Amino acid sequence: MRLSKVKYWLWLTVGRNLSAMKLFSVIEYFGTPENAWLASEDDFASVNLLTEQDRSLFMDKSFGKAETVEAICAQKGIEILTFGDAKYPDRLRNIPAPPLVLYIRGTLPAIDDIPAVAVVGTRKASPYGIGVTNKICYELAKLGMTVISGLADGIDGAAHSAALKAGGLTLGVIGCGADVVYPAKNEWLYKELAEKGAIISEYPPGTPPEGMNFPVRNRIMSGLALGVLVVEAPRRSGALITASCALEQNRDVFAIPGPLGAINSEGCNELIRDGAGLVTCAQDLVSEYASRYRHRLSLTKQTRDVNVSSKREISAQEPPNGSAARTVFDTAGNADGRENPPINANPLGKINKKDFTEEQWAIIVTMEKGARQVDQIIAECAMPVKNVLSNLTLLEVKGVVRQLAGKFFELA
Repeated sequence: MRLSKVKYWLWLTVGRNLSAMKLFSVIEYFGTPENAWLASEDDFASVNLLTEQDRSLFMDKSFGKAETVEAICAQKGIEILTFGDAKYPDRLRNIPAPPLVLYIRGTLPAIDDIPAVAVVGTRKASPYGIGVTNKICYELAKLGMTVISGLADGIDGAAHSAALKAGGLTLGVIGCGADVVYPAKNEWLYKELAEKGAIISEYPPGTPPEGMNFPVRNRIMSGLALGVLVVEAPRRSGALITASCALEQNRDVFAIPGPLGAINSEGCNELIRDGAGLVTCAQDLVSEYASRYRHRLSLTKQTRDVNVSSKREISAQEPPNGSAARTVFDTAGNADGRENPPINANPLGKINKKDFTEEQWAIIVTMEKGARQVDQIIAECAMPVKNVLSNLTLLEVKGVVRQLAGKFFELA
């Protein structure tokens, strides 16, 4: 019986090219994928966020794609974990737009019961960044902390390898199919994680590593963890998107300071300036959770008496005071406490159309009218979902747009 239930979840999620937010709205409305499968197009008309074109996609009731994915997973030893399974992590269940299906290679631990931190940073890490990551992640694993990262070059790879070297548990959340090794040079690391930890993806087997998938997967990394540690990140780094996700999910944010003037440390230093927990050794972070996980974490006698808990609280509702300019913390919510996202007041005259593609400019013009949710942008620009997501990511990295709570975006 379970296999038939899995097929309904796969029917709902595979091959529709719809955002996680839209798919979750279907489950919110119908309760189960079986109910959605039985529903008519008229029934789907009442589902929030769905366009007429979206609704028509659900009129294909065939299980062909679902059965193909199910067979591939069985052949390759990939576990399919659905939102309806009891084993599905509550930490993920309660984030905005949770993944409805997870594909897992390896063994996913009872993540709700263990202390875990997501360690993120730039792919173009400096020797300083790699060295610090190796040292701190080795210590974190030795002290009992599970290390989560994204199996990418740079900081991610160093975090995983250090945790493995320490004999600890590490999980990799990737932006491609769970059977796809990316980057290719990390094949040894991929195999180690599949054997000793787990590789996790919301994308079906065979999904290539498209750029738009990686910022989307960041919400899973932060969602599985108690907090996010940013090791080395430039001001426009994708690692800061993970920090933003953490804040939106009510997770802690920590950062490692770097040398003044070092481009790779600008993002981290600004996070600390605006209230992130300053980490100079593994104990700084572990002491934050030691009382809650006494049976899992073992602080050494050399633990410094650092009052990490006394750091300034940072949240979407109470941003740090005294900031000269809005930073990544503002992307998590509404600093002034307004119920709705603020309307952008920046005139387009401050940016040059020739610096952007036609699609990017269409998104910019749309947001001149005010903050927009992703699905509103898709509808108003009449643009494929993947194009909107990838362009929003590029515009965010360029500092042209910023993300607010509830997946709203506005011009920066």
